[in-house]
Amino acid sequence: MAMNALFNMALGATAALLPSVPAILRVNTGYTTAPDGSTTPCTMDIAVTIRVQPVPTDELTHTDGQNQSTVQREIYMPGTICGVDRTHQFGGDVFVFDNAHWLVTAQPEAWGGQWCRVQVTQQVAA
Repeated sequence: MAMNALFNMALGATAALLPSVPAILRVNTGYTTAPDGSTTPCTMDIAVTIRVQPVPTDELTHTDGQNQSTVQREIYMPGTICGVDRTHQFGGDVFVFDNAHWLVTAQPEAWGGQWCRVQVTQQVAA
């Protein structure tokens, strides 16, 4: 409960510098398998409000193995969103904002399910 109050105070204090952005969160809910064995992802769209900012340079050095020609952002939002975790078979969530799709690639911070910071990588134009 205290972290949620802290998050709300930070939202109020930074609203002028980092405005809220409406977005669609396309949550991966699994796959359907056709008779021929091909799979089609299933998703659920949720309207959300997010805070978006560039990824700091020190964060980019931690992603050394990635192609740095990609466009990445950090998103702060209430709730918990996870990056891709193939072992546990979840993730693959996508945000749609700024006329583009943004794949959640990392979750550097999560605060008790009340809010999180995720890194996203631009995929394609919406």
